[in-house]
Amino acid sequence: MKYRCWSIQWKKYDSNIYVDQKGELWHDYGELQELVLDCENYIVEWSLGLKDKNDKDIYEGDNLEIHQFLFDGNEYEHTLKCTVKLEPYGMVAKNIISNEVGEYMGYNKKDQEDGKVETFLNEFHGLHEESFEIIGNIHESN
Repeated sequence: MKYRCWSIQWKKYDSNIYVDQKGELWHDYGELQELVLDCENYIVEWSLGLKDKNDKDIYEGDNLEIHQFLFDGNEYEHTLKCTVKLEPYGMVAKNIISNEVGEYMGYNKKDQEDGKVETFLNEFHGLHEESFEIIGNIHESN
């Protein structure tokens, strides 16, 4: 499974970190590998196994714009923004920015404004091969 590691200390992704079969983090310096002793300074973000419309892998913590085609008697396109997270029970869209989705799911206006709207990615209807676009991630976005 693909992953990436965010260095909290250096505030960037570290491509020299790998996760072994035991789940331990290691620095890979080519000829030399060294166990990471300060694991709390790294965040491992797993790939969701999906790609966006630009053929980029989607990882936990990515901010997405999701395009849907919906039908209410007439076909229309709906766009929402969210952050994705891999939970033990599935792929979750968190911090959804869309009044339409929040209202449909029964969230009140304050929860919508506070970014508390979330649902499973498979709950979205009208998705197509270009539905997802990465627009940033939780570390590097404003």
